[in-house]
Amino acid sequence: MRRLAGSALAVAAVACLALPAFANGGQYQSPAAPPPDQDGGAPRNPASSPDWNDWWWAHRDRYVDIARRLRREHAAATATPLGGLGVSAGTDGAPAPEAAPPEDPRGFLRTFVLPVVTGALKDPDAEVRSAATIALGKMGFPRSFVDLQGALRDPHPDVRDGALLALGLLRDDLAVEQLRFVLHDPSVRERTRGFAALALGIVGGDGAASALLRFLSPEADAERVGGLHRTADLRASAVLALGHTGSPSAVVELRRLYATAGLLEEVPRACASVSLARLGDRESIPLLQKGLRHRETPMRQCAAIALGVLGRPADAEVIAALAKAASEDDDSGARQFAIMALGRIGGPRGREALRPFFDAFHGAEDRPYVLLALGISGDRASAPVVRRLFREERNPDVRGASALALGLLGDLEAAPELRAVAFGKGDSALRSHALMALGLMADAEAAPGMRRLLAEEEEPRFRLAAAVALGILGDPEAARELARLARKGPSVHVRAHSCYFLGLLGSREAAQTLVEVVEDPLEKMVVRMHAVAGLGVLGDRSPVPLLSGLGADGNYRLAVDTMQEVSTFL
Repeated sequence: MRRLAGSALAVAAVACLALPAFANGGQYQSPAAPPPDQDGGAPRNPASSPDWNDWWWAHRDRYVDIARRLRREHAAATATPLGGLGVSAGTDGAPAPEAAPPEDPRGFLRTFVLPVVTGALKDPDAEVRSAATIALGKMGFPRSFVDLQGALRDPHPDVRDGALLALGLLRDDLAVEQLRFVLHDPSVRERTRGFAALALGIVGGDGAASALLRFLSPEADAERVGGLHRTADLRASAVLALGHTGSPSAVVELRRLYATAGLLEEVPRACASVSLARLGDRESIPLLQKGLRHRETPMRQCAAIALGVLGRPADAEVIAALAKAASEDDDSGARQFAIMALGRIGGPRGREALRPFFDAFHGAEDRPYVLLALGISGDRASAPVVRRLFREERNPDVRGASALALGLLGDLEAAPELRAVAFGKGDSALRSHALMALGLMADAEAAPGMRRLLAEEEEPRFRLAAAVALGILGDPEAARELARLARKGPSVHVRAHSCYFLGLLGSREAAQTLVEVVEDPLEKMVVRMHAVAGLGVLGDRSPVPLLSGLGADGNYRLAVDTMQEVSTFL
Protein backbone atom coordinates (compact mmCIF):
# COMPACT_ATOMS: atom_id res chain seq x y z
CA MET A 1 0.00 0.00 0.00
CA ARG A 2 2.04 2.89 -1.24
CA ARG A 3 2.14 6.13 0.68
CA LEU A 4 0.68 4.57 3.79
CA ALA A 5 2.83 5.40 6.77
CA GLY A 6 4.18 3.11 9.42
CA SER A 7 4.12 5.63 12.25
CA ALA A 8 3.20 4.34 15.66
CA LEU A 9 1.65 7.67 16.63
CA ALA A 10 2.46 10.18 13.90
CA VAL A 11 0.47 13.15 15.12
CA ALA A 12 2.91 15.55 13.53
CA ALA A 13 1.77 14.59 10.08
CA VAL A 14 -1.96 14.19 10.46
CA ALA A 15 -2.38 17.48 8.61
CA CYS A 16 -2.75 15.71 5.28
CA LEU A 17 -5.99 14.16 4.12
CA ALA A 18 -5.48 13.42 0.43
CA LEU A 19 -7.50 11.56 -2.11
CA PRO A 20 -7.23 7.77 -2.31
CA ALA A 21 -5.76 5.92 -5.27
CA PHE A 22 -4.08 2.54 -5.32
CA ALA A 23 -2.21 0.28 -2.96
CA ASN A 24 1.37 -0.89 -3.71
CA GLY A 25 2.53 1.36 -6.52
CA GLY A 26 -0.30 3.90 -6.34
CA GLN A 27 -0.52 7.48 -5.13
CA TYR A 28 -2.59 7.30 -1.94
CA GLN A 29 -1.22 9.60 0.76
CA SER A 30 -1.74 8.68 4.39
CA PRO A 31 -2.61 11.21 7.08
CA ALA A 32 0.63 10.11 8.76
CA ALA A 33 2.76 11.15 5.79
CA PRO A 34 4.83 14.35 5.59
CA PRO A 35 2.56 17.41 5.54
CA PRO A 36 1.51 19.13 2.31
CA ASP A 37 3.00 22.31 0.97
CA GLN A 38 1.79 25.37 2.81
CA ASP A 39 -0.21 26.49 -0.20
CA GLY A 40 -2.43 23.44 0.22
CA GLY A 41 -0.92 21.53 -2.68
CA ALA A 42 -0.16 17.84 -2.83
CA PRO A 43 2.32 16.36 -0.34
CA ARG A 44 5.92 16.41 -1.44
CA ASN A 45 7.72 13.33 -2.58
CA PRO A 46 10.33 12.83 0.17
CA ALA A 47 12.99 12.31 -2.52
CA SER A 48 12.33 15.57 -4.38
CA SER A 49 13.22 18.41 -2.01
CA PRO A 50 14.03 16.90 1.37
CA ASP A 51 13.85 18.92 4.53
CA TRP A 52 13.91 18.32 8.26
CA ASN A 53 10.35 16.92 8.23
CA ASP A 54 11.64 14.06 6.09
CA TRP A 55 14.26 13.19 8.69
CA TRP A 56 11.60 13.20 11.41
CA TRP A 57 9.27 11.21 9.18
CA ALA A 58 11.92 8.50 8.72
CA HIS A 59 12.84 8.25 12.42
CA ARG A 60 9.74 9.25 14.37
CA ASP A 61 8.81 5.73 15.51
CA ARG A 62 12.04 5.38 17.49
CA TYR A 63 11.29 8.50 19.51
CA VAL A 64 7.57 8.03 19.83
CA ASP A 65 8.29 4.57 21.24
CA ILE A 66 10.61 6.13 23.81
CA ALA A 67 7.88 8.59 24.69
CA ARG A 68 5.40 5.75 25.19
CA ARG A 69 7.82 4.06 27.59
CA LEU A 70 8.30 7.31 29.53
CA ARG A 71 4.54 7.74 29.79
CA ARG A 72 4.16 4.24 31.21
CA GLU A 73 6.82 5.08 33.81
CA HIS A 74 5.03 8.35 34.54
CA ALA A 75 1.76 6.51 35.07
CA ALA A 76 3.36 4.02 37.42
CA ALA A 77 4.90 6.82 39.46
CA THR A 78 1.82 9.06 39.67
CA ALA A 79 -1.05 6.56 39.47
CA THR A 80 -2.58 8.49 36.56
CA PRO A 81 -4.04 6.91 33.41
CA LEU A 82 -1.31 8.26 31.11
CA GLY A 83 0.62 5.07 30.59
CA GLY A 84 -1.19 3.92 27.46
CA LEU A 85 -4.28 1.89 26.88
CA GLY A 86 -3.02 -0.89 29.13
CA VAL A 87 -3.53 1.34 32.20
CA SER A 88 -7.11 1.56 33.39
CA ALA A 89 -8.61 3.89 35.95
CA GLY A 90 -11.78 4.22 37.95
CA THR A 91 -14.22 7.10 37.67
CA ASP A 92 -12.46 9.03 40.42
CA GLY A 93 -9.10 8.87 38.62
CA ALA A 94 -7.67 6.18 40.88
CA PRO A 95 -6.43 2.92 39.41
CA ALA A 96 -9.26 0.47 38.89
CA PRO A 97 -9.35 -2.70 40.97
CA GLU A 98 -7.15 -5.43 39.58
CA ALA A 99 -9.14 -7.50 37.09
CA ALA A 100 -8.70 -11.08 36.00
CA PRO A 101 -5.66 -11.64 33.76
CA PRO A 102 -6.57 -10.74 30.16
CA GLU A 103 -6.81 -13.37 27.48
CA ASP A 104 -3.60 -14.07 25.59
CA PRO A 105 -3.47 -11.25 22.99
CA ARG A 106 -1.88 -13.51 20.37
CA GLY A 107 -4.66 -16.01 20.95
CA PHE A 108 -7.24 -13.28 20.43
CA LEU A 109 -5.56 -12.22 17.20
CA ARG A 110 -5.33 -15.81 16.00
CA THR A 111 -9.00 -16.59 16.57
CA PHE A 112 -10.70 -13.24 15.93
CA VAL A 113 -8.51 -11.15 13.59
CA LEU A 114 -6.46 -13.59 11.51
CA PRO A 115 -9.46 -15.26 9.77
CA VAL A 116 -10.84 -11.86 8.74
CA VAL A 117 -7.55 -10.62 7.29
CA THR A 118 -6.94 -13.95 5.55
CA GLY A 119 -10.41 -13.73 4.04
CA ALA A 120 -9.56 -10.26 2.69
CA LEU A 121 -7.06 -11.95 0.33
CA LYS A 122 -10.12 -12.91 -1.72
CA ASP A 123 -11.66 -9.44 -1.74
CA PRO A 124 -12.74 -8.27 -5.23
CA ASP A 125 -10.66 -5.11 -4.83
CA ALA A 126 -6.89 -5.36 -5.33
CA GLU A 127 -6.16 -2.58 -2.82
CA VAL A 128 -7.87 -4.52 -0.06
CA ARG A 129 -6.05 -7.73 -1.06
CA SER A 130 -2.73 -5.86 -1.08
CA ALA A 131 -3.40 -4.47 2.39
CA ALA A 132 -4.18 -7.99 3.56
CA THR A 133 -0.82 -9.36 2.43
CA ILE A 134 1.13 -6.79 4.44
CA ALA A 135 -1.17 -7.22 7.45
CA LEU A 136 -0.61 -10.99 7.45
CA GLY A 137 3.14 -10.47 7.29
CA LYS A 138 3.10 -8.06 10.20
CA MET A 139 1.00 -10.38 12.37
CA GLY A 140 3.52 -13.11 11.68
CA PHE A 141 1.51 -16.30 12.12
CA PRO A 142 3.30 -19.27 10.47
CA ARG A 143 0.02 -20.56 9.07
CA SER A 144 -0.11 -17.50 6.77
CA PHE A 145 2.82 -18.88 4.73
CA VAL A 146 0.51 -21.00 2.57
CA ASP A 147 -1.99 -18.17 2.08
CA LEU A 148 0.75 -15.78 1.00
CA GLN A 149 2.08 -18.37 -1.42
CA GLY A 150 -1.35 -18.31 -3.02
CA ALA A 151 -1.28 -14.50 -3.17
CA LEU A 152 1.89 -14.72 -5.28
CA ARG A 153 -0.41 -15.90 -8.09
CA ASP A 154 -2.78 -12.92 -7.76
CA PRO A 155 -3.54 -11.22 -11.11
CA HIS A 156 -2.57 -7.79 -9.73
CA PRO A 157 1.18 -7.03 -9.48
CA ASP A 158 0.79 -4.93 -6.34
CA VAL A 159 -0.75 -7.87 -4.50
CA ARG A 160 2.06 -10.14 -5.66
CA ASP A 161 4.65 -7.61 -4.51
CA GLY A 162 2.94 -7.30 -1.15
CA ALA A 163 2.94 -11.07 -0.78
CA LEU A 164 6.69 -11.20 -1.44
CA LEU A 165 7.38 -8.61 1.22
CA ALA A 166 5.01 -10.34 3.63
CA LEU A 167 6.88 -13.63 3.20
CA GLY A 168 9.94 -11.76 4.39
CA LEU A 169 8.02 -10.35 7.34
CA LEU A 170 7.13 -13.89 8.44
CA ARG A 171 10.90 -14.46 8.82
CA ASP A 172 10.59 -18.05 7.69
CA ASP A 173 13.77 -19.52 6.21
CA LEU A 174 11.60 -21.55 3.83
CA ALA A 175 11.03 -18.33 1.87
CA VAL A 176 14.72 -17.67 1.17
CA GLU A 177 15.07 -19.83 -1.93
CA GLN A 178 11.87 -18.51 -3.46
CA LEU A 179 12.91 -14.90 -2.85
CA ARG A 180 16.37 -15.61 -4.26
CA PHE A 181 14.82 -17.04 -7.42
CA VAL A 182 12.72 -13.89 -7.98
CA LEU A 183 15.68 -11.59 -7.33
CA HIS A 184 17.88 -13.46 -9.80
CA ASP A 185 15.25 -13.63 -12.57
CA PRO A 186 15.82 -10.85 -15.15
CA SER A 187 12.40 -11.49 -16.71
CA VAL A 188 10.68 -10.19 -13.55
CA ARG A 189 9.98 -6.46 -13.34
CA GLU A 190 12.62 -4.47 -11.50
CA ARG A 191 10.42 -3.26 -8.65
CA THR A 192 9.35 -6.80 -7.81
CA ARG A 193 12.98 -7.95 -7.79
CA GLY A 194 13.78 -5.06 -5.44
CA PHE A 195 11.02 -6.18 -3.09
CA ALA A 196 12.47 -9.69 -3.12
CA ALA A 197 15.87 -8.26 -2.13
CA LEU A 198 14.42 -6.29 0.78
CA ALA A 199 12.33 -9.29 1.85
CA LEU A 200 15.52 -11.35 2.04
CA GLY A 201 17.00 -8.69 4.29
CA ILE A 202 13.97 -8.85 6.58
CA VAL A 203 14.11 -12.67 6.77
CA GLY A 204 17.70 -12.23 7.90
CA GLY A 205 20.39 -14.74 8.74
CA ASP A 206 23.31 -16.22 6.88
CA GLY A 207 21.18 -17.91 4.23
CA ALA A 208 19.51 -14.67 3.18
CA ALA A 209 22.85 -12.85 3.24
CA SER A 210 24.40 -15.54 1.04
CA ALA A 211 21.61 -15.12 -1.53
CA LEU A 212 22.11 -11.34 -1.61
CA LEU A 213 25.90 -11.61 -1.87
CA ARG A 214 25.52 -14.11 -4.70
CA PHE A 215 23.29 -11.64 -6.55
CA LEU A 216 25.95 -8.94 -6.26
CA SER A 217 28.70 -11.26 -7.50
CA PRO A 218 29.56 -11.11 -11.24
CA GLU A 219 29.86 -14.91 -11.14
CA ALA A 220 26.07 -15.14 -10.77
CA ASP A 221 25.67 -13.97 -14.37
CA ALA A 222 26.43 -17.54 -15.41
CA GLU A 223 23.01 -18.54 -14.04
CA ARG A 224 21.15 -16.86 -16.94
CA VAL A 225 21.74 -16.42 -20.61
CA GLY A 226 22.70 -12.77 -20.95
CA GLY A 227 23.32 -12.38 -17.22
CA LEU A 228 21.13 -11.12 -14.38
CA HIS A 229 20.62 -7.59 -15.76
CA ARG A 230 21.28 -5.76 -12.52
CA THR A 231 20.49 -2.06 -12.40
CA ALA A 232 22.07 0.37 -9.95
CA ASP A 233 18.74 0.51 -8.11
CA LEU A 234 18.67 -3.28 -7.69
CA ARG A 235 22.26 -3.35 -6.48
CA ALA A 236 21.44 -0.62 -3.96
CA SER A 237 18.41 -2.59 -2.75
CA ALA A 238 20.54 -5.71 -2.29
CA VAL A 239 23.30 -3.78 -0.49
CA LEU A 240 20.79 -2.15 1.87
CA ALA A 241 19.09 -5.49 2.48
CA LEU A 242 22.42 -6.98 3.58
CA GLY A 243 22.46 -4.51 6.45
CA HIS A 244 19.15 -5.87 7.72
CA THR A 245 20.19 -9.53 7.66
CA GLY A 246 22.21 -9.24 10.87
CA SER A 247 24.71 -11.65 9.32
CA PRO A 248 28.39 -11.11 10.20
CA SER A 249 29.25 -13.01 7.01
CA ALA A 250 28.30 -9.92 4.99
CA VAL A 251 30.73 -7.53 6.67
CA VAL A 252 33.95 -8.39 4.84
CA GLU A 253 32.34 -8.19 1.40
CA LEU A 254 30.55 -4.93 2.25
CA ARG A 255 33.85 -3.41 3.34
CA ARG A 256 35.43 -4.47 0.04
CA LEU A 257 32.56 -3.05 -2.01
CA TYR A 258 32.72 0.23 -0.09
CA ALA A 259 36.49 0.63 -0.14
CA THR A 260 37.14 -0.32 -3.78
CA ALA A 261 36.21 2.14 -6.51
CA GLY A 262 34.62 0.64 -9.61
CA LEU A 263 32.99 -2.43 -8.05
CA LEU A 264 29.64 -0.67 -7.60
CA GLU A 265 27.96 2.40 -8.97
CA GLU A 266 28.01 5.53 -6.81
CA VAL A 267 24.71 5.07 -4.97
CA PRO A 268 25.03 1.32 -4.17
CA ARG A 269 28.59 1.92 -2.99
CA ALA A 270 27.42 4.71 -0.67
CA CYS A 271 24.68 2.42 0.65
CA ALA A 272 27.33 -0.09 1.74
CA SER A 273 28.38 2.30 4.51
CA VAL A 274 24.81 2.36 5.87
CA SER A 275 24.70 -1.44 5.91
CA LEU A 276 28.06 -1.68 7.66
CA ALA A 277 26.63 0.59 10.35
CA ARG A 278 23.47 -1.49 10.68
CA LEU A 279 25.67 -4.56 11.19
CA GLY A 280 27.55 -2.75 13.95
CA ASP A 281 30.96 -2.93 12.25
CA ARG A 282 32.99 -0.44 14.27
CA GLU A 283 36.15 -1.63 12.52
CA SER A 284 34.90 0.22 9.44
CA ILE A 285 35.01 3.60 11.23
CA PRO A 286 38.37 4.64 9.67
CA LEU A 287 36.95 3.86 6.21
CA LEU A 288 33.86 5.92 6.97
CA GLN A 289 35.92 8.86 8.18
CA LYS A 290 37.60 8.83 4.79
CA GLY A 291 34.14 8.69 3.24
CA LEU A 292 33.31 12.02 4.91
CA ARG A 293 35.94 13.58 2.63
CA HIS A 294 34.99 11.73 -0.58
CA ARG A 295 34.44 13.78 -3.73
CA GLU A 296 31.02 12.17 -4.36
CA THR A 297 28.14 13.67 -2.39
CA PRO A 298 26.25 10.40 -1.66
CA MET A 299 29.41 8.92 -0.18
CA ARG A 300 29.78 11.85 2.23
CA GLN A 301 26.10 11.84 3.17
CA CYS A 302 26.00 8.11 3.91
CA ALA A 303 29.32 8.19 5.77
CA ALA A 304 27.87 10.82 8.12
CA ILE A 305 24.78 8.69 8.75
CA ALA A 306 26.87 5.57 9.38
CA LEU A 307 29.23 7.33 11.79
CA GLY A 308 26.22 8.54 13.76
CA VAL A 309 25.05 4.94 14.18
CA LEU A 310 28.48 3.51 15.03
CA GLY A 311 29.90 6.43 17.02
CA ARG A 312 29.97 6.48 20.80
CA PRO A 313 30.09 9.49 23.16
CA ALA A 314 33.74 8.71 23.92
CA ASP A 315 34.77 8.73 20.22
CA ALA A 316 36.37 12.17 20.18
CA GLU A 317 37.90 11.73 16.71
CA VAL A 318 34.57 10.71 15.16
CA ILE A 319 32.76 13.64 16.79
CA ALA A 320 35.42 16.08 15.61
CA ALA A 321 35.18 14.77 12.03
CA LEU A 322 31.39 15.06 12.05
CA ALA A 323 31.53 18.59 13.50
CA LYS A 324 33.93 19.61 10.72
CA ALA A 325 31.60 18.14 8.07
CA ALA A 326 28.58 19.84 9.67
CA SER A 327 30.37 23.16 9.53
CA GLU A 328 32.25 23.03 6.24
CA ASP A 329 30.65 20.66 3.72
CA ASP A 330 29.16 22.54 0.76
CA ASP A 331 26.34 20.00 0.41
CA SER A 332 23.36 20.68 2.66
CA GLY A 333 22.54 16.97 2.95
CA ALA A 334 26.03 16.06 4.15
CA ARG A 335 25.95 18.90 6.69
CA GLN A 336 22.53 18.01 7.98
CA PHE A 337 23.21 14.28 8.26
CA ALA A 338 26.41 15.14 10.16
CA ILE A 339 24.39 17.35 12.52
CA MET A 340 21.90 14.56 13.17
CA ALA A 341 24.77 12.10 13.66
CA LEU A 342 26.13 14.30 16.44
CA GLY A 343 22.71 14.25 18.07
CA ARG A 344 22.47 10.49 17.69
CA ILE A 345 25.88 10.01 19.37
CA GLY A 346 25.05 12.49 22.12
CA GLY A 347 26.98 12.57 25.35
CA PRO A 348 28.87 15.64 26.58
CA ARG A 349 31.12 15.77 23.49
CA GLY A 350 28.27 15.39 21.00
CA ARG A 351 26.16 18.06 22.69
CA GLU A 352 29.11 20.43 23.01
CA ALA A 353 29.81 20.03 19.29
CA LEU A 354 26.21 20.96 18.46
CA ARG A 355 25.76 24.08 20.54
CA PRO A 356 27.90 26.43 18.39
CA PHE A 357 25.53 25.84 15.49
CA PHE A 358 22.98 28.11 17.17
CA ASP A 359 25.23 31.03 16.25
CA ALA A 360 27.10 29.84 13.16
CA PHE A 361 25.44 27.81 10.47
CA HIS A 362 25.31 27.88 6.66
CA GLY A 363 21.71 28.97 6.48
CA ALA A 364 18.26 28.77 7.98
CA GLU A 365 17.79 25.35 6.36
CA ASP A 366 20.26 23.83 8.86
CA ARG A 367 18.77 25.27 12.04
CA PRO A 368 15.80 22.86 12.35
CA TYR A 369 18.26 19.95 12.19
CA VAL A 370 20.33 21.48 15.00
CA LEU A 371 17.21 21.80 17.12
CA LEU A 372 16.13 18.22 16.51
CA ALA A 373 19.67 16.97 17.14
CA LEU A 374 19.79 18.75 20.49
CA GLY A 375 16.44 17.18 21.33
CA ILE A 376 17.47 13.62 20.54
CA SER A 377 20.81 14.11 22.32
CA GLY A 378 18.94 14.90 25.54
CA ASP A 379 20.62 18.29 25.95
CA ARG A 380 18.37 19.67 28.67
CA ALA A 381 20.74 22.59 29.22
CA SER A 382 19.73 23.91 25.80
CA ALA A 383 16.00 23.95 26.64
CA PRO A 384 15.85 27.70 27.49
CA VAL A 385 17.38 28.59 24.11
CA VAL A 386 15.05 26.22 22.28
CA ARG A 387 12.11 27.63 24.20
CA ARG A 388 13.10 31.16 23.20
CA LEU A 389 13.33 30.17 19.53
CA PHE A 390 9.89 28.59 19.70
CA ARG A 391 8.51 31.78 21.20
CA GLU A 392 10.28 34.37 19.03
CA GLU A 393 11.02 32.81 15.63
CA ARG A 394 8.70 33.63 12.76
CA ASN A 395 9.95 30.80 10.53
CA PRO A 396 7.41 27.95 10.93
CA ASP A 397 10.10 25.33 10.19
CA VAL A 398 12.28 26.57 13.04
CA ARG A 399 9.27 26.79 15.34
CA GLY A 400 8.09 23.29 14.38
CA ALA A 401 11.50 21.75 15.02
CA SER A 402 11.73 23.71 18.26
CA ALA A 403 8.42 22.24 19.36
CA LEU A 404 9.55 18.68 18.71
CA ALA A 405 12.88 19.33 20.42
CA LEU A 406 11.06 20.59 23.51
CA GLY A 407 8.90 17.50 23.46
CA LEU A 408 11.93 15.22 23.13
CA LEU A 409 13.58 17.05 26.03
CA GLY A 410 10.46 16.66 28.17
CA ASP A 411 10.50 20.40 28.85
CA LEU A 412 7.16 20.82 30.62
CA GLU A 413 7.99 24.48 31.25
CA ALA A 414 7.22 25.02 27.55
CA ALA A 415 3.89 23.19 27.72
CA PRO A 416 1.69 26.32 28.13
CA GLU A 417 3.16 27.91 25.00
CA LEU A 418 2.84 24.65 23.08
CA ARG A 419 -0.80 24.38 24.11
CA ALA A 420 -1.45 27.93 22.94
CA VAL A 421 -0.13 27.03 19.48
CA ALA A 422 -1.74 23.58 19.29
CA PHE A 423 -5.17 24.91 20.19
CA GLY A 424 -4.84 28.17 18.29
CA LYS A 425 -5.55 29.09 14.67
CA GLY A 426 -2.12 29.21 13.04
CA ASP A 427 -0.09 27.10 10.61
CA SER A 428 -1.50 23.58 10.41
CA ALA A 429 1.86 21.79 10.34
CA LEU A 430 3.10 23.81 13.31
CA ARG A 431 -0.05 23.02 15.29
CA SER A 432 0.44 19.33 14.58
CA HIS A 433 4.09 19.48 15.70
CA ALA A 434 2.94 21.17 18.90
CA LEU A 435 0.42 18.39 19.49
CA MET A 436 3.15 15.80 19.03
CA ALA A 437 5.40 17.68 21.45
CA LEU A 438 2.69 17.70 24.10
CA GLY A 439 2.35 13.96 23.67
CA LEU A 440 6.10 13.39 23.81
CA MET A 441 6.32 15.23 27.12
CA ALA A 442 3.20 13.48 28.52
CA ASP A 443 1.46 16.77 29.28
CA ALA A 444 -1.72 15.69 31.06
CA GLU A 445 -3.01 19.27 31.15
CA ALA A 446 -3.33 19.22 27.36
CA ALA A 447 -6.01 16.54 27.46
CA PRO A 448 -9.00 18.91 27.97
CA GLY A 449 -7.94 21.00 24.99
CA MET A 450 -7.52 17.88 22.89
CA ARG A 451 -11.02 16.78 23.89
CA ARG A 452 -12.37 20.18 22.79
CA LEU A 453 -10.66 19.76 19.41
CA LEU A 454 -12.14 16.31 19.13
CA ALA A 455 -15.65 17.56 19.86
CA GLU A 456 -15.69 21.00 18.21
CA GLU A 457 -13.01 21.31 15.51
CA GLU A 458 -14.63 21.83 12.10
CA GLU A 459 -11.68 20.50 10.10
CA PRO A 460 -11.68 16.66 10.14
CA ARG A 461 -7.88 16.49 10.05
CA PHE A 462 -7.57 18.23 13.40
CA ARG A 463 -10.33 16.18 14.95
CA LEU A 464 -8.30 13.14 14.01
CA ALA A 465 -5.09 14.75 15.26
CA ALA A 466 -6.74 15.40 18.60
CA ALA A 467 -7.99 11.82 18.77
CA VAL A 468 -4.53 10.41 18.21
CA ALA A 469 -2.97 12.85 20.69
CA LEU A 470 -5.45 11.66 23.29
CA GLY A 471 -4.54 8.11 22.36
CA ILE A 472 -0.89 8.91 23.13
CA LEU A 473 -1.98 10.12 26.55
CA GLY A 474 -4.03 6.97 27.10
CA ASP A 475 -7.34 8.85 27.25
CA PRO A 476 -10.28 6.46 26.65
CA GLU A 477 -12.20 9.17 24.82
CA ALA A 478 -9.91 8.68 21.82
CA ALA A 479 -10.94 5.08 21.21
CA ARG A 480 -14.62 5.83 21.63
CA GLU A 481 -14.58 8.78 19.23
CA LEU A 482 -12.47 7.01 16.62
CA ALA A 483 -14.82 4.03 16.68
CA ARG A 484 -17.75 6.38 16.11
CA LEU A 485 -15.97 8.20 13.29
CA ALA A 486 -14.95 4.91 11.66
CA ARG A 487 -18.58 3.91 11.28
CA LYS A 488 -20.40 7.26 11.06
CA GLY A 489 -17.79 9.82 10.03
CA PRO A 490 -18.89 12.66 7.74
CA SER A 491 -16.71 11.55 4.80
CA VAL A 492 -15.02 8.50 3.37
CA HIS A 493 -11.63 10.00 4.28
CA VAL A 494 -12.54 10.54 7.92
CA ARG A 495 -13.86 6.98 8.19
CA ALA A 496 -10.76 5.57 6.51
CA HIS A 497 -8.28 7.48 8.64
CA SER A 498 -10.23 6.68 11.80
CA CYS A 499 -9.76 2.99 10.97
CA TYR A 500 -6.03 3.54 10.57
CA PHE A 501 -5.70 5.21 13.95
CA LEU A 502 -7.93 2.67 15.66
CA GLY A 503 -5.35 0.09 14.65
CA LEU A 504 -2.67 2.17 16.34
CA LEU A 505 -4.62 2.27 19.58
CA GLY A 506 -4.68 -1.50 19.51
CA SER A 507 -7.47 -2.45 21.91
CA ARG A 508 -9.88 -5.37 21.68
CA GLU A 509 -12.72 -2.94 21.08
CA ALA A 510 -10.79 -1.36 18.22
CA ALA A 511 -10.33 -4.79 16.64
CA GLN A 512 -14.04 -5.45 16.85
CA THR A 513 -14.87 -2.17 15.11
CA LEU A 514 -12.31 -2.83 12.37
CA VAL A 515 -13.61 -6.33 11.76
CA GLU A 516 -17.12 -4.91 11.37
CA VAL A 517 -15.85 -2.46 8.75
CA VAL A 518 -13.93 -5.11 6.79
CA GLU A 519 -16.94 -7.40 6.71
CA ASP A 520 -19.39 -4.68 5.63
CA PRO A 521 -19.99 -5.25 1.89
CA LEU A 522 -21.59 -1.80 1.56
CA GLU A 523 -18.55 0.08 2.88
CA LYS A 524 -16.31 1.95 0.44
CA MET A 525 -13.13 0.25 -0.74
CA VAL A 526 -10.74 2.82 0.74
CA VAL A 527 -12.34 2.45 4.17
CA ARG A 528 -12.16 -1.35 4.08
CA MET A 529 -8.55 -1.13 2.89
CA HIS A 530 -7.66 1.05 5.87
CA ALA A 531 -9.53 -1.25 8.20
CA VAL A 532 -7.55 -4.27 6.96
CA ALA A 533 -4.33 -2.30 7.30
CA GLY A 534 -5.42 -1.16 10.76
CA LEU A 535 -5.83 -4.78 11.82
CA GLY A 536 -2.28 -5.41 10.61
CA VAL A 537 -0.97 -2.50 12.69
CA LEU A 538 -2.98 -3.71 15.67
CA GLY A 539 -1.49 -7.19 15.34
CA ASP A 540 2.10 -6.12 14.54
CA ARG A 541 4.26 -8.31 16.77
CA SER A 542 7.09 -5.76 16.92
CA PRO A 543 7.09 -2.95 19.54
CA VAL A 544 8.15 -0.57 16.75
CA PRO A 545 6.42 -1.20 13.38
CA LEU A 546 8.43 -3.79 11.46
CA LEU A 547 8.56 -1.83 8.23
CA SER A 548 9.41 1.56 9.68
CA GLY A 549 12.92 0.37 10.54
CA LEU A 550 13.74 0.07 6.85
CA GLY A 551 13.84 3.83 6.44
CA ALA A 552 15.51 4.76 9.73
CA ASP A 553 19.25 5.47 9.69
CA GLY A 554 19.20 5.52 5.91
CA ASN A 555 19.67 8.17 3.25
CA TYR A 556 16.18 9.14 2.12
CA ARG A 557 17.79 11.57 -0.36
CA LEU A 558 18.92 8.67 -2.53
CA ALA A 559 16.33 7.68 -5.13
CA VAL A 560 16.30 3.93 -4.39
CA ASP A 561 12.82 3.13 -5.68
CA THR A 562 11.97 0.03 -3.67
CA MET A 563 13.26 1.52 -0.42
CA GLN A 564 11.19 4.67 -0.92
CA GLU A 565 8.18 2.52 -1.65
CA VAL A 566 8.45 0.01 1.17
CA SER A 567 9.40 2.45 3.89
CA THR A 568 6.08 4.27 3.43
CA PHE A 569 3.87 1.18 3.79
CA LEU A 570 1.41 1.07 6.65
